[in-house]
Amino acid sequence: MSDYCLTDKQLAELRAAHRGTRDKREADRIKAVVLLATGWTAEQIAEVLQIDPNTVRNHFKRYRQDGLKSLGHVAFRGSACQLDAAQLACLEAHLQSHLYLSAKAVAQWVEDTFDVAYTSAA
Repeated sequence: MSDYCLTDKQLAELRAAHRGTRDKREADRIKAVVLLATGWTAEQIAEVLQIDPNTVRNHFKRYRQDGLKSLGHVAFRGSACQLDAAQLACLEAHLQSHLYLSAKAVAQWVEDTFDVAYTSAA
């Protein structure tokens, strides 16, 4: 989608919603849509908001499809846990004594230890 044009009415609605929200993530999603519609590139917006450029485009796409309400709560759904209760207890104990700087590193430890693979994207 390369047509990021919105009407003045839509921009005014988005700006009013931005002023009215207390949820930082919702405000950032609204900001991304407004900025994209006013000439910023997805890459510029992503840099400022510290998100991925595709996320910026997805916010605009959701707004275009379902309106302002789509920028409110975003439900992320993960997959079911693949570890049993004993493995989860072991992982919890391990994390109490080991610091990891990324979820990817934890996932690697889980795979090495339990032969269960998790990925960062479905």
